[in-house]
Parts: sequence; structure tokens; C-alpha cells
Amino acid sequence: MFQFFVAVAILSVLINAELQRNPLYETNSTRRSIDIDHRQRRSDRRRVIRINLRDDHENSFFGYLSIGSYPQYFKVLFDTNSSNFWMLSKNCHSNTLACSSKSNMNFDDSKSMTYIPSNTSFDIEYNGDVISGYLSTDVAYFGFINPIAIQNQTFGKAISYKRQLPFNPNYHGIVGMGYSTSAITGIPILTNMVQQDLLLRPIFSIYMKRKFLTSEIVGELIFGDIDSSLYIGKLTNVNVTRKGYWQFNMNKVQLGNNNILCENDCQAIIDSSNFRISGPPSAIAVINKYIRTISLSDPAIVDCKKIYKLPDIYFIIGGKVFELTSKDYIIKSTLSSDIFCISPFEDNNISDKDGPTWVLGNLFLRRYYIKFDMGKNQMGFAPIR
Repeated sequence: MFQFFVAVAILSVLINAELQRNPLYETNSTRRSIDIDHRQRRSDRRRVIRINLRDDHENSFFGYLSIGSYPQYFKVLFDTNSSNFWMLSKNCHSNTLACSSKSNMNFDDSKSMTYIPSNTSFDIEYNGDVISGYLSTDVAYFGFINPIAIQNQTFGKAISYKRQLPFNPNYHGIVGMGYSTSAITGIPILTNMVQQDLLLRPIFSIYMKRKFLTSEIVGELIFGDIDSSLYIGKLTNVNVTRKGYWQFNMNKVQLGNNNILCENDCQAIIDSSNFRISGPPSAIAVINKYIRTISLSDPAIVDCKKIYKLPDIYFIIGGKVFELTSKDYIIKSTLSSDIFCISPFEDNNISDKDGPTWVLGNLFLRRYYIKFDMGKNQMGFAPIR
């Protein structure tokens, strides 16, 4: 027991040191009357908070939050392709080491005086992984210096976590950043922050570095505003077409100079929790025809020395061209002593009344800064600086 508390203390110190740099900003205005004074007190609560993102060695990215009256800090994935917020419970069981006693640093509701249990169960499936448990409510926090507190935040306390591939996850939970219309685990955290008037503006934005070393800070999640110093030019804004995911319309997708993969409009979704790019089977088949020309024994593994032979891919959004070169979209894996290259493209069977749907993972985010505006139901895109 003593070792457990020492581990918690050490984790708290390490995470605190890492996130000390996260600036919190407050708005100010002149107080002229009692009414203005009242509005000012409300506006003083509105903030911008910046959360460092780090690589989790699985080509996805994590940050930190805390839950409960006792500071319990957790590594979480921020997922724009989901609206659900769930955390692994201390009492969970899994086919991985995620819930083992030696490494269990998961949520312990007995340590929080503000914890509210419920008997409402939930079940979520992510690409073959199944998470189930019970809904819970507590206070969630971002930041450590003058933290922002999200009251009455409902989330899923996961009791069971079965992974399709029996690898230990590098996180304690997932924070869905989508709209409440598709949420299973209660009001999403972004919606709750907006409803509680905590953010300077009802938006968030994501910046990821184009190139980085594993384990360093690779980007930022910014709640409440954008940072124009992180991108080039002006944002290209498009409307959200479906309030569930962050879904929008693309004018065209083109491979190289001649291959039109999508024309007369198609749909796209940004997925910050996944590195892959998926699309309609017919379009992915055209891309794979080129990929196979430099493939090794496994069609998904390509010769790193021949990446330059692959064509660029162009996504036309809001009338502007957003390009990914072959160096952008081919993944260089460094999980072993040998460097090998992987194709990120895969089929999806997503059907939408507005047309074929593409899912753009964080390979796209490494090239383009993205604003997610819940107030205007818009998204904005610009090349990263």
C-alpha cells in the first residue's frame, strides 16, 4: 500500500512538472456598472487552456487530465471521431495488462468525495475493442496552475476492457471531442465546458508538428481559441455536415495528376485517435495499385527507399488544395531496430446519404492545423507553420 501511494505521488510530481507550461488565459474588461460587473465576473471564468500532446508510440497522441476531489492524474487520448468519455476503473479486468495490480493507476472512485455513482451501464466498441461498465459523475480538471474545473462531468467507468489485439494500451481512457448527439456516456466534456461558460470561445483547435522525435511534445490541444502563430495564411472554413462526428464536405480527392478518387463532393471525418486514412473500397483500390509497385512480401509494407515513386494525394476542401506527399502519408515505423515503412490506407464501409466518406487520421493533422468551432458548426484548415 505504501508503495502504491509513493507511486501516485511520484506520478503527480512528474505530470505536474510536465504540464506547468500549459498557460491559462483570462479575459478582462472595464467594470462600469453593477450589470457590467456581473457580466465581467462571468467572463473572467472564460479561459483558453493549452494541453501538450505527446506520442504514445502507436501513432496516436495523448495529454493529461485529472478527476475527483483527490488529484488523480490520467493519460488520455483526445478523440475527434467520438463523443464518449471513459476511464479505466481500478477494479477493471482486461485481456491485457491495463488492469493488472502491478501497473494499475486507473480511476479509484473511493478517493473522491465528489464522486457520484449510477447503475446505468454502457457498452462501446472501437474497431473490435469492447469497453463496458457504468456511468459515473465527478469533477474533471485541466491544468495544474489555477486549473479549470468541469463540474458534474459524466463519464464511463470501464469495468471490462477487451482488446482485439492483446497489447497493453498506453492510456487510461479516451476523451471524445464530438457532438452530444452521438454520445453514449453522457454530455461530452467539450459541450459541458461550453454550457458552463468556461471557454473564451466555444471552440478547440489541434496543432501537431510535422516532424518530431518519439516521446517529445508533438503538439497542442487548445481549448477556447486558435493560435494563428501555428499556421500559415488564413483558415479555410467549411460547415459541419453532420453533428455527431466532426464531418464536412470535400469537393474532390485526387491521386497524382490523373486519378480522381472522389468528385462531385464526398464526406470526410477527422480522426485524431488514429493515424490511418480510410476511404471507399474503390478509391483505396486505386491507391493500393500504386502502393503494390513498391511493396515487399506484405502488401502493406513498402520499400522505404522507393517512397519517392508514389504520387501525391490532394484533398480539395472549401475550394482549396490540401496536399499530402508520399513522405507525408507513408509511415516509418521505429518500433524495432529495423526501420520499415507502412501504408496507412485502408477500406471503410461508411455509408452516408451525402456521398462516400473518407476518414482522415493524424497523418493529415501533421500537415494541417484544424479549428473545430461548435458555436458556428464549422471547421477551419490551414497549413502548419
